[in-house]
Amino acid sequence: MSRRIYLDAEFVPHDSSNRGLVSIALVDDSGREYYAINADHDYAAVQAHEFLREHVWPTLPRTEALDLDRAHPSVKPLGQIRTELADFFDGPERAELYAWYGIQDHYRLMGLWEHDWQAMPRSVPRIFHELRALADAAGLEELPEPDGVVHHALADAHYARTLHRHITSMTTSSALGSLEDAAELARYRTANDRGALFRFDGPVTVDELFAGELELLRGLVASVRVSAQGDCLSEIVRQLKWHDVQVDAALAEQQRRDGCTGRDRCTCSWCVVDEADQVVELARAAHSVPYPVVRPTGYAVCILPDDSPNARLYTLNVIELGNDQWAVRHLEAYLSPDGTWDDSPMPHDEGWMTSHSWDRSTALAFARLAAVSVPVNGIPALSVLRRATSEMRGARNDG
Repeated sequence: MSRRIYLDAEFVPHDSSNRGLVSIALVDDSGREYYAINADHDYAAVQAHEFLREHVWPTLPRTEALDLDRAHPSVKPLGQIRTELADFFDGPERAELYAWYGIQDHYRLMGLWEHDWQAMPRSVPRIFHELRALADAAGLEELPEPDGVVHHALADAHYARTLHRHITSMTTSSALGSLEDAAELARYRTANDRGALFRFDGPVTVDELFAGELELLRGLVASVRVSAQGDCLSEIVRQLKWHDVQVDAALAEQQRRDGCTGRDRCTCSWCVVDEADQVVELARAAHSVPYPVVRPTGYAVCILPDDSPNARLYTLNVIELGNDQWAVRHLEAYLSPDGTWDDSPMPHDEGWMTSHSWDRSTALAFARLAAVSVPVNGIPALSVLRRATSEMRGARNDG
């Protein structure tokens, strides 16, 4: 589980020391906020900088003499700010930090601990997710405008939160995310006599089923919003399992058309044995060696092409834990029942295994859903695929 936190800071651009920090603010996804003005900031540098003097200085609390109001509760010494920021980040959930054009803001945050990661509390994120990059990856050109005061750190942190919500609403949510609305889509189509998420009239070919697979995934992705509960989850799993049965039936039909007898020494294109298998077969016949049983204990699931440079980062692994229990892993995190990613490393106790594993068909169904929107540095797989497809089309058009 993770907690999203949005950062903004106001600062003197040419002063990277802590005296150059004017104010800093955090807002988390629940609306909890923190705001502080550095009592020790360089007042003269702020007044000498035209932009800061005209846009930032008016947002700060001031006395009747137009000096900084040091009695205001937001004006605090650096030591107090450092302690309170660490307390804000601390909690049972891992903090994920986001910012809008945030490289300087994050630099100023780490500067409170002199950029010493050993001195910095573990709860303070060492990296942040750039909202500008997320918007670009999603192909979003129009974004919401700030509502109210700008260049006030707290208002700008709230704006970053608004931006992130807009970006995620226009693309896909993290982890599964889509199941409840996808089930609603399935119920809508059923109510309109569509039956399953897709239907075929007459004989079904493998190509048609793969096209149906794409339609199913598009339907799921188009309706991504919130995580599944109860019947919604079982409905989507039922749809996916139904589809797998149809694919198996179509493959069997294709084998029949290609002349597969299903017997030993069948020479159709589906059954021709390669040289290594022939050696094993000869050894078995000559020495009564039991024929080796090949049993898959893992699957790789990814929506990106194999030759994509990002395929390995976005690949999910469905792994067998034993007793026909399978888990879905991405990098070092494991898929939880609520659709989020659990960063706890293996091994786990029996209770954890029960709550984070399913039978093979269900685990594969969940992996196929999660593969669409699994995030890496806050960027979902679907956004990477869209961008790669757009670039490929642009290259073809240029050619």
